[in-house]
Amino acid sequence: MLLVLFSACEVKVSTGDDEKEKNKKTEKPGRNKNKIRNGIEIETIGGLKVDQAFLTYQDDGSFLDEENVTTINKPVKLNLVIKGWKGDDAQVSLDAEQKITTSEGDLLMHKKNMLKDMKSISSKDAEYLSFEFVITKLNKIFDYFLVEAHAWNTEYDQSVKASFKIHVE
Repeated sequence: MLLVLFSACEVKVSTGDDEKEKNKKTEKPGRNKNKIRNGIEIETIGGLKVDQAFLTYQDDGSFLDEENVTTINKPVKLNLVIKGWKGDDAQVSLDAEQKITTSEGDLLMHKKNMLKDMKSISSKDAEYLSFEFVITKLNKIFDYFLVEAHAWNTEYDQSVKASFKIHVE
């Protein structure tokens, strides 16, 4: 029996002010000029541009190392800064899903329609998306977990997909 538990999987939309302030505190000038970090692969359609994609720990906001190594019960957050969402009256309607599979191809979690109950939000707020997850228990060691996040505009043909591998020590 395979037992891997994930909890607190959610997607958040926040105002840019909090995210900008957090980034201002942690980013060092001249270092890490590439703002797509942690081996995150990005795919967009509909004119979207991902300016930043990086992993942080949920509890203190610190960056994960470039090897993407975490521990049991340590919540991780995928942060995306996305420009170009289309909407009417500067409002955007989004939905999202998140999927996690093992290095052996076993599907562990697939959350669909994560924002289905959310009404439209301002296009400015939609620029800052985050997906959170935590590995709570393992009964088998895997080489890695593949995390896939997908957000899309429900009214226009626009979407962004991000994927990365995470390792548990």
